[in-house]
Amino acid sequence: MKKYLLSLFFLCSLIVYGQAQIAVTGTVTDDQNLPLPGVNVVMKSNPSQGTITDVDGKYSLEVTEGETLVFTFIGMKSQEVPVLNQTIINITMESAFIGLDEVVAVGYGVQKKSDITGAVASVNAEVLDGQPVASAATMLQGRASGVMVTETSGAPGSGLSVRIRGTGTVNNSSPLYVVDGILLDDIGFLNPSDVANMEVLKDASATAIYGSRGANGVILITTKTGSTADSKVQLEVSGGVQEVWNKPNLMNSEDWLDTYNISQMNAAKFTGSSAYKPLNLQAPSDNLMRTTNWFDEVVRTGKVYKANATISRGDEKSNSLISAGYFQNEGIVLNSMYERFNARINNNYFIGDKWEAGFNIAVSHEETDAITGNAINGILTLAQRMDPLTPVYQDNGEYASTPYSDLGNPVAQLNRDVYKDKELSVLARAYVQFEPINNLFFKTAVSLNMYRDKSKTYYPAYDYGNELRAVNNISKTYSDTDGILTENTINYIFSREKHNLSLLGGFTAEQTKYEYLGASRNNVPNDIEELQYISASADIESTNAWNSGTDVRMYSYLARVNYDYADKYFLTASFRRDGSSVFGPDKRLGSFPSMSLGWKLRNESFMDWLSYDVVNRIKVRAGWGRVGNAKIPPYSFTSTVQTKDSRVEYSYVFGGQEQPGAAPVRMANTEVQWETVESTNFGIDMAFLGDKISLSADYFIKETKDMLVQVPIAQYAGYDGSPYVNAGNVENKGFEIDLGYRGKIGSDLKFALNVNASHVKNEVTDLGGGQPIYGGSVSLVGSVTRTMEGLPIGSFYGYEVEGVFQTDEEVANSPQSADPIGAGDFRFKDQWTDKDNDGVLEEPDGVIDANDRTMIGNPIPDLFYGINLDLEYKNWDMSVFFQGIQGNDIFNGFKYYNYADYKRFALTEDYKKHWTPQNGSNSMFGLNAATTEYNLKQSDFYIEDGSYLRLKNLQIGYTFRDVAPWLSSVRLYFSGQNLLTFTSYSGLDPEIGGGTLSQGVDYGTYPQARTYSFGASVNF
Repeated sequence: MKKYLLSLFFLCSLIVYGQAQIAVTGTVTDDQNLPLPGVNVVMKSNPSQGTITDVDGKYSLEVTEGETLVFTFIGMKSQEVPVLNQTIINITMESAFIGLDEVVAVGYGVQKKSDITGAVASVNAEVLDGQPVASAATMLQGRASGVMVTETSGAPGSGLSVRIRGTGTVNNSSPLYVVDGILLDDIGFLNPSDVANMEVLKDASATAIYGSRGANGVILITTKTGSTADSKVQLEVSGGVQEVWNKPNLMNSEDWLDTYNISQMNAAKFTGSSAYKPLNLQAPSDNLMRTTNWFDEVVRTGKVYKANATISRGDEKSNSLISAGYFQNEGIVLNSMYERFNARINNNYFIGDKWEAGFNIAVSHEETDAITGNAINGILTLAQRMDPLTPVYQDNGEYASTPYSDLGNPVAQLNRDVYKDKELSVLARAYVQFEPINNLFFKTAVSLNMYRDKSKTYYPAYDYGNELRAVNNISKTYSDTDGILTENTINYIFSREKHNLSLLGGFTAEQTKYEYLGASRNNVPNDIEELQYISASADIESTNAWNSGTDVRMYSYLARVNYDYADKYFLTASFRRDGSSVFGPDKRLGSFPSMSLGWKLRNESFMDWLSYDVVNRIKVRAGWGRVGNAKIPPYSFTSTVQTKDSRVEYSYVFGGQEQPGAAPVRMANTEVQWETVESTNFGIDMAFLGDKISLSADYFIKETKDMLVQVPIAQYAGYDGSPYVNAGNVENKGFEIDLGYRGKIGSDLKFALNVNASHVKNEVTDLGGGQPIYGGSVSLVGSVTRTMEGLPIGSFYGYEVEGVFQTDEEVANSPQSADPIGAGDFRFKDQWTDKDNDGVLEEPDGVIDANDRTMIGNPIPDLFYGINLDLEYKNWDMSVFFQGIQGNDIFNGFKYYNYADYKRFALTEDYKKHWTPQNGSNSMFGLNAATTEYNLKQSDFYIEDGSYLRLKNLQIGYTFRDVAPWLSSVRLYFSGQNLLTFTSYSGLDPEIGGGTLSQGVDYGTYPQARTYSFGASVNF
């Protein structure tokens, strides 16, 4: 018996010896061969046993032979490595590619991308590294399918227009931004360098958890936090220059005078009137040998600077990050400038096993020196309308003024008038989370949003001879916004065998108070800045003041369930009930449910006939949901009155004495209620060749119901404004495709190619029997967009040009015979019309009038897309990014401003193409000062193809690694923006933003700049 026991003991000893602990050491680096401190290295069989890498990326761990080590690090893909009999295991971790196993934010929580059932797009902030851009929203342009981002202007500090899956309403169509849990309507203040990643929630099944705030989509932004055990310091600086990439080809003085005189002589001959005469040259604008290119005079070489500093650290007990940033852009137009300072602190604490707490504070200060904006009096429009005969300065050094029109000297205006704006934003959020039992979490968070804005406009008095302002004027405005949001949620996670369940419930309450104050007065005693105050003037009679405010409140209940079975079948369902003070007491509550399903088809056994080496993932998704929209001015449910407006002060006469009074502003509509957006989404996600190739495709239908619109009422009703009513439906439907390929050539060359494309068809399906909605007002032309049933929102509206009359006889026999026009003028099409509104079109009536206006263009593109290529070769890296849109129209308002001024043409090419009896042009009308206005009605003459393809960014960098024991890397780079633009559009820039009803209308928009910059990023 003893022999058996001894033998058994000896055998057990051999087994134990065979599983003896061995020491494994190694180094963990990133894909650029930089050491990664703070990487978690644990045993798969016992995750509580492990270590973290030191400042040099090194680790040491006692493990059992046959164990598997798991390496995880924030922003890197996790890896599992069998130990076998190895004693040295070095790991290179791949950077934060948002793959199907990455965790992304989904609203009040996170979820593996491979488990998401809604339509969610992810963009990593690395795409903006080294780019001198002011707005973090720029990272979405061309990089997230279904998201159309357009620069509203190239002016420093200008905003962006963001549309997710089309325009769903004639009101505010901008998405909701959620920055670290704080709900915002704009992120222009945010430092792009602070952003870690963005998630775009596109369909209602994903956005419904945000209820009424999610009708236009939701963009979740997560800022950076500390992630390494030892302190990490990162510095980045860059500087560059900007230039105008496209200049108009303006006339010289001789051509301009020739054009003017021919136009006058033709008019005199056509009318027989002596009122039309050749130009009488006057000083200082009488030298034909001198040509002033006013566009060149108002533009300059711009400058852009950026600097950021970040200090961070993190371990299992806490993580923290402090950052500071500076950005300055001196624009390509004289005296346009934007400057911003940012500071941020993010702290999170893990207290024992049960508690977690944290806070973040962000401060931003912005200053903007603006210029006169778009439209007929905008600087860039004025620079093309001003005659080239007039010099910038007189011989005595004073500014010159033209004797031929009432146009002002644009250079003088830029150097004289003051448009300053200062903004202060403070965001703060604190939270506490408690886990009383395993997987049950209680979380409370409080967010504060404070915004202050003050602006100053100062017009000094001046006299340049033909141009003067006798009295100066100062005006100032102040606005305060204070928001507070409280969120209380409970979350329970349950897992057993193949079942995984997550439950979320919560209550939120929000209040936003806003106040606006403005005043103006004439006759400030001096132009110096120290006296630019309202009280510095004694001209009390010229005082004008205005003050207003709002108080909007909302409370909400929310719930969500996530369930999956066997990593094959997935269900997400959510419900939110909102109450908003925007609506009346009986209409304040709205309910917003959603549900989505997912099926990992590739995980089914019947799909095993497919090789995993070829097709490794297939998931199909379907979702439905309903969300609300309350983005209209508050108090629309009740009548409002005021004592004055910008045009008139209300007063009444009683007993021969004038008494102060008030007048109604808006008619009450107690029935106004939620605008709702209902969407359905079908999608598929696939991956091939071990995730080297990824494909996602979605088809969606998004319908806006009970659209909130202002319905015009008769003036005799006595109201100054139109009431809001629920009258209209809009449908957006389309598809999105994302395709990616990542690979290597040899051991040193790595590449990633990503392409995305989106198509959205927009149609107004119902306006509740109401009248069409007009918009896109162009000075002296009128409204050029019309929103009506059966057409897209903001469709261009006007006459169709069929050609040019070649003889006076053709005019006499045409529907335009009653107009005082002749040979060389436009021929407009006589349309089939429904004058009696019975729904039946009648034949052309032989008369050209307002009824012959029709849809002449669509500002919504057929396709918008992005192409991104990233290359890495040893220490070199390069990124090439193209962005474009196809199939959209632009209303080129520049044409009117150029052609209407003194009945002449302003652009050289157009001058050469104008109609004459000899060339018989059928596309450009002739020179006749008496008939020009008849040719400049809103028509498809202004409509141009707005398609473009733009090299949005090119960046080349080189990284020096392990420079010194205290200096881990230095990266030097060149970055270029808007280097190439391919377009047939004749205006300054085809990237035209605008409001919902004025999208695609070019009023003389400040163009995008071509930028060249150099920078350095240093890591300590």
